[in-house]
Amino acid sequence: MLVIGNRILAGHSAMRAFLVVTIFFLAQGSASLLQAQGPQDYIVTYRDGTIPAVRAVSVGNAGAVLRFNYSFVNGAAVTVPNENALEALRNDPSVLSIIPDRPVFALQRAQKKPDNPGGGGGNGGGGGGKQTEVIPAGVTRVGVPTSGSDGAGIGVAIMDTGIDFLHQDLAPAAEGFDGFGGNCQDDHGHGTHVAGIVAAIEGNALDVVGVAPNATLHCVKVLD
Repeated sequence: MLVIGNRILAGHSAMRAFLVVTIFFLAQGSASLLQAQGPQDYIVTYRDGTIPAVRAVSVGNAGAVLRFNYSFVNGAAVTVPNENALEALRNDPSVLSIIPDRPVFALQRAQKKPDNPGGGGGNGGGGGGKQTEVIPAGVTRVGVPTSGSDGAGIGVAIMDTGIDFLHQDLAPAAEGFDGFGGNCQDDHGHGTHVAGIVAAIEGNALDVVGVAPNATLHCVKVLD
């Protein structure tokens, strides 16, 4: 006897219904399994000293597809077509880790900073007032930069939407890496804002002072 909904089936009818239900759920399970085994993107990190050419061979031998072969870290971004290729990478003695490469999202609307009607700083200048440089409350709280704590000799990577290379209150970034294959120019404004918190120039009578105004900025664009 088999109960489906409010119907009670017996004998051959019950057996036929049971087979139909079983085949349905097996098909559903197989579909989920196939979907789970579809091509997936991963970041593969390698042991120190594994040069890019060797990484490329490792990825190819595993049956995966190389998307990015990084120069500044011992790693590569790859597309793995199936479980066999993933297992081959796991068994490679030069591989340290394999982690999913997932998109990252930031939820923030780009909004223009309002003009300062009194001309007292920020992006102001409205009303004909003289623009002055402002030390933000956060910078005051952690410590106003001094000759011994101004970030000189320190590099800071801004991993965000890029940096506005034409911004007058930021020194040019020492280098840039764009994860989208273009350039590191800011498409949104958030990365420039963060770069200003870190290293807005001191003593130029513009906008604000950064926590470490003499730090060297490196643009790493991970959000478009």
